[in-house]
Amino acid sequence: MAPVLSKDSADIENCEKLENNFDDIKHTTLGERGALREAMRCLKCADAPCQKSCPTNLDIKSFITSIANKNYYGAAKMIFSDNPLGLTCGMVCPTSDLCVGGCNLYATEEGPINIGGLQQFATEVNGLLHFQNSVSLWFQKTANISFLSCGSLQDA
Repeated sequence: MAPVLSKDSADIENCEKLENNFDDIKHTTLGERGALREAMRCLKCADAPCQKSCPTNLDIKSFITSIANKNYYGAAKMIFSDNPLGLTCGMVCPTSDLCVGGCNLYATEEGPINIGGLQQFATEVNGLLHFQNSVSLWFQKTANISFLSCGSLQDA
């Protein structure tokens, strides 16, 4: 049976705090320290099975190397050059079935590299530092955008 919320002030305050809270609470989210640690663990395999299993052909080995060297702009640039929707893919892609599933560290005690978390970290840092990706630059250069409508805007 689901718990029933009472009309206590404590329950109401908790609901109000959560009502407009869009913080990311995924277990794969990484901060700078965690991202550096994860990037340093990567073996940078010659055959890179993680890259072979990526449907967007992302250069995983290169962007992880950039993160390990604290070149976050370079990592984000590599991600966005291969995939303009890099942040979205970093957050929603089923990495455990794809690139992480192919990681050679999968059977180790610490587990595979958190590739989705690293991708999300690099693209979010890129956004926080206000670097522009190729998509936003393209939209700035393209002045004419057309919208098509199927219907009228008249009052019924």
